[in-house]
Amino acid sequence: MRVSVVLFAMIAKTLAFRTPALVSRRVSTRMFSSATENPPMYALGVNLAKQIGGQFNGLIDKSGPEMEAVIAGFRDTMKDELIIDPDAYLQEHGPELNKILQERAAGVVDKMKVEGKEFADEFLACNDDAVKTESGMIYLPMKEGDGASPSISSSVEVTGDGEIEIEMVN
Repeated sequence: MRVSVVLFAMIAKTLAFRTPALVSRRVSTRMFSSATENPPMYALGVNLAKQIGGQFNGLIDKSGPEMEAVIAGFRDTMKDELIIDPDAYLQEHGPELNKILQERAAGVVDKMKVEGKEFADEFLACNDDAVKTESGMIYLPMKEGDGASPSISSSVEVTGDGEIEIEMVN
C-alpha cells in the first residue's frame, strides 16, 4: 500500500504542473502520507480540527482562499515562523475579523431559526397528540397522568424514560 501511495504522489507531483486538477490530489496525497508516517501526530491534528473547526461551521469558506489563510496563520503561529508580532497583527485585523464573523454568525442563527420553525411545524402537522405550550415548547405525551397538578412551590419526583434526538446541522 505504501508503495502505491508514494508512486501516486510522485506521478501527481510530476503532472501537477501540467494538470490543475491534480494539484488538489497532490495535497491530499501529502496529507494521507502524513497520516501513515506519523499517525499519533496526525491524530492530534485531527483532534484539534474537530475541537476548533466545529465552532466555525458556516462561518469560513472551507473550499477557498479563506481556509488556506486560516491554515497558514495556524501553521505559521504553531511553527513560530511569524514575521510579524502576533499581538500587533491581531490588534490591527481583529476588529475586521470580529465584524465578519458576527455578520456570518447572525446569518447562521437566522438559518437555524427558520429550519427549527419548519421542523416544529412539520412535527405538529404529523403528530395530532403533540402539544405546543405558550412558551413554544413542543412535546408529545406518551401517557398522561390523572393526579393533581403541582403548584409553583410543590416538590415533585419524576420517574420514567425519555429520549432526546439531536440532529447536527451543517
